Amino acid sequence: MKQTMQEIKALFHRPLGWIEPEFDARDVWEDEVLAAGEVTIPKTYRIEGLNYEAQGALPWCVAYACTTATEHKYGDNRKLSQGHLFFHAGGGRYGSYFRSNLDVLLKDGAIDYDKFPRYKTIEAGGRMQQVKPYEKDWYTELRQKAFDVPFEDVTKIGGYVRVNNTHDAMKQAILNHGALVVGVYASKSANYYAGEGYRPQGKADNHCVALVGWTETHWIIFDSLGWVRANDGYGTLPMNYDWRWVFAITDLPENWKEVRDEKRSEGFDHALNHYGNPRRFEDEKATGKKLEKEFIKFNNKSVMDAAGKFWPVLINAATYGGYNISYRKLGQWQPGDLINWVYQWRRDPAKVPFDLNKPRSQH
Repeated sequence: MKQTMQEIKALFHRPLGWIEPEFDARDVWEDEVLAAGEVTIPKTYRIEGLNYEAQGALPWCVAYACTTATEHKYGDNRKLSQGHLFFHAGGGRYGSYFRSNLDVLLKDGAIDYDKFPRYKTIEAGGRMQQVKPYEKDWYTELRQKAFDVPFEDVTKIGGYVRVNNTHDAMKQAILNHGALVVGVYASKSANYYAGEGYRPQGKADNHCVALVGWTETHWIIFDSLGWVRANDGYGTLPMNYDWRWVFAITDLPENWKEVRDEKRSEGFDHALNHYGNPRRFEDEKATGKKLEKEFIKFNNKSVMDAAGKFWPVLINAATYGGYNISYRKLGQWQPGDLINWVYQWRRDPAKVPFDLNKPRSQH
């Protein structure tokens, strides 16, 4: 079917392939499940020898970053298929989600690149056919071909964790785990393609890259866009860049769930025992939904991420402990006990306003 001019223009303005994930209290954080493993941080560091290929018009950036990190850590730079991963991770015409790509790498793995290469597909008899996305419906055709290629001789990851977005935590994670998978805001207006990018106020991530090192003044990224072609995929962002989503691909201990739950319950045994009250599971579920809604209203990404580490405690505190999440003053919405508690914990854990292991009435 011939495309209209409007459809062709829409293709050229397609998003870069990152769909920013929603908050998920189930995220596993590096400092919850892994030993510190601290090593001396050098002034400069860069992971070398990565496989660069421009993503072109296809919104596969998340799969590119995830396969780059996987190739370096598990595949001895064995080149993996980004497109096969993209489609099996539920990728759509405008991109894919972080966790879905990582979950496929964990459960099913990634196949070798030559079994499903970029822009090309293998026809019957082994003949290669060039696919030009601006001339035909690339999504429907390539998706079907991707599902026709089985998971055989795959490279799998051992797990993944979120990393705190402080400079030292991110540098340590690169040294300990290899390339990180991160979200960025890629726009000419924000100097991204000049290597001096920043995030304008209120702008969410729209692209995904691998974070592979640093200099004394800049982070070093490994991108799948064409602006880094001359540098074999390497680019830079200022050291003060506003990172929001940072994931490391790494092996996890078999008992990581028990380790995480124990870490999250330290000092909160009474709160997690519902403050001695009979459990009301339906009320807890309703509280969880309200917590998410109210933290979103507060509109502070780092505070909401921090809340995920205390989610069961916060649910119990609101359901059984008498703590409010928010309130209204002169008709205006205000952050309440629990939002303020997490906000202060994010700034200085030693100065939280309440001991959540006690009900609100005891303060």
